[in-house]
Amino acid sequence: MWLGEPDPCLTICDIKQKDPERERTVALITQWYRLFHDKRVTIKAVVEAAMRSDISMGTIRYCNAELKNAIQAITENDGDYIDSQSFGLWIKSKADNHIGPYLIKRDGEQHHVACWRVIQKGADAIDQSDEDIQVKSRWQDALFR
Repeated sequence: MWLGEPDPCLTICDIKQKDPERERTVALITQWYRLFHDKRVTIKAVVEAAMRSDISMGTIRYCNAELKNAIQAITENDGDYIDSQSFGLWIKSKADNHIGPYLIKRDGEQHHVACWRVIQKGADAIDQSDEDIQVKSRWQDALFR
């Protein structure tokens, strides 16, 4: 409660948690980490892994369909196409951001091409939005004691 009304900061944090862009971002980074862990990779390698497929009885089956779908949701591509340039620009925009339990870091270059690494934060680490809630809660506790 804040001045007899619902706490606006908690409402903001609630909205952040339900943000569809954030959900797509977490889904993509989770799939990236599932496949590559904290290995240093290029965008090209991630796209190639996402597009890897088998053809069985005339049907294409993607080996990493969850990763492919997650990238396509972010880049707004569909079908059998992923725009690597748009995906690369998106990753660049997320560099050094905490996303769920992960952190995206640029990690040098390989043959003049940017490399990226997804790092999983420790089990005791919290998401930035969770930290906002905790800071707000501590501030309220101090104010209303």
